[in-house]
Amino acid sequence: MFAHTDAVQLFSVTKPPRVRLQFALLLVRLLAFAAIVVSSGCTTLIPTLIPTLIQDTEQGSWVDIAPGSSLTLNQDIRIAQDRARVFFVNGRARNFGASYQPSCALEVRRISRDGPQVISARSIGIDRIQSDWAQVVHIGRQPAARLRLVGHGGGDGGDAMIQTGFHFWLDDSRDRNLMRLTCLGILANPALAYPPTLADIRIALGRIATLDSVSRPR
Repeated sequence: MFAHTDAVQLFSVTKPPRVRLQFALLLVRLLAFAAIVVSSGCTTLIPTLIPTLIQDTEQGSWVDIAPGSSLTLNQDIRIAQDRARVFFVNGRARNFGASYQPSCALEVRRISRDGPQVISARSIGIDRIQSDWAQVVHIGRQPAARLRLVGHGGGDGGDAMIQTGFHFWLDDSRDRNLMRLTCLGILANPALAYPPTLADIRIALGRIATLDSVSRPR
């Protein structure tokens, strides 16, 4: 199902009316379909039957990423010691992300204590896609703790800001340590926090990696 933040984004005045209308009609159709599935007792089918849609460009069409999509690593990727991910921002790999522009992170399940991990250049299948969001709280005028990550249960009275995006769960049959590619949009208040488009993801990855998406016929 679509997250609450998607519904907020849908009616933001910053989106073109035509795009909002197209997405609203699609959302209504998906919600109606979900209601039919629930009423028939087949709730276990919902995660596989209702797709996660990604917008191609800011004003482009919505794409349903289908099985057969893949992530191609165009070079060996190094994950630093004591870290579980490496970030990609504007075509560069680094040990920290970015809140001011879309970014992606290649994540593994285990942390190495004996030096960096290396993921060899290759094509990796994408098993499924999941919507995601991360909440950050702005803590007034406390320089030592200006931003604080919080759970989904709320914060401590600060101004909540979020990043929305997607988890691309990777085929780990060859390497069980390999987990997923996570791509997030800019940090903003919930009404203005948009997930990255496919164009944003391409910019974040640059020449380091390529997201090869296969769309279902519509």
